[in-house]
Amino acid sequence: MGIQRLSKIKLKNLMLEVLGDEDFCKKYTDGYSFINTYGAHQDNLFMLTEIMAIEKGLIKDKGMCTVVAWGASRGNLHAENNTNLNINEIESLWEVFYILLSNNIIGPGEYGTSSSLPYFHITEHGKLCIQQRDILPYDIDGYLNKLDEIDELNEWVRFYMHEALKCYNANCYNASTIMIGLSSEVLVEELISQFSKLLGKTRYGYEPKTSLQCSEKTIKEFFDNKIKQQTKISRKYDEFIKVFNGIKNLQEDLLNIMDASARDTFFTFLRLNRNEVSHYMEIKKDESETLLLFISFIKYCRMMTNMINKMKELNE
Repeated sequence: MGIQRLSKIKLKNLMLEVLGDEDFCKKYTDGYSFINTYGAHQDNLFMLTEIMAIEKGLIKDKGMCTVVAWGASRGNLHAENNTNLNINEIESLWEVFYILLSNNIIGPGEYGTSSSLPYFHITEHGKLCIQQRDILPYDIDGYLNKLDEIDELNEWVRFYMHEALKCYNANCYNASTIMIGLSSEVLVEELISQFSKLLGKTRYGYEPKTSLQCSEKTIKEFFDNKIKQQTKISRKYDEFIKVFNGIKNLQEDLLNIMDASARDTFFTFLRLNRNEVSHYMEIKKDESETLLLFISFIKYCRMMTNMINKMKELNE
């Protein structure tokens, strides 16, 4: 299988990595990088992005990448002349540069040189994005790798989050939010299933913290009946919280994984955002709102999966 054409998503990921990789930049620029200077010429970014693509084996090195000094221009890029990129990739390179501009990751102008493009600098927001680029949805592979670090991650959580990432990078923020909500629901359903098994395996004392009373023979029967009566995931989760909080002798290491406020905050945050866009409510999610959901989801997913894994361990 030959090398495929670089997509806009791949080019965007490469650019973000180049902007944040000080050692890589210094290696090819006589000691300069985007992090330790006031800015650069866009052609410096294009040149380094192309070199990184070659190093990663994403494009072939035909010896046509023109290396220029920091702040200098390569002139117009021409396929088979001064770049290893083809025409479509060159056009995508320009487009991705302006996507980073519109995302406020970079801004026009380099202090002390020029206030206008093609000179640019990394914004303060951009510096934060670059520092956390492994959990930013701009880098699909990086984000999925971060999810894959979670032990025994549910395959459907990963599937829906992959769909969410593709939607986000296509600027479909409502669709992306729905996919994140579905991932959250998968975690809740699995948590409820493992908790039900745990109630049937271990003897617990139950002390309702509401007016609800346990009239069934066992806590498990009581819990399962409450869950069966609900059709909405939010209602099921509410029933889980009521019973979970009412158990008097839950294992301490299970309780320590995620406190009650964190459980409620994470799930409510994700559920409300999903419900807003999965029903007709004339709501349009923007990039910043959806970005926050992606960043929050990593921590939420890790905590929920740790709880699920602990229950599985106790159920063995």
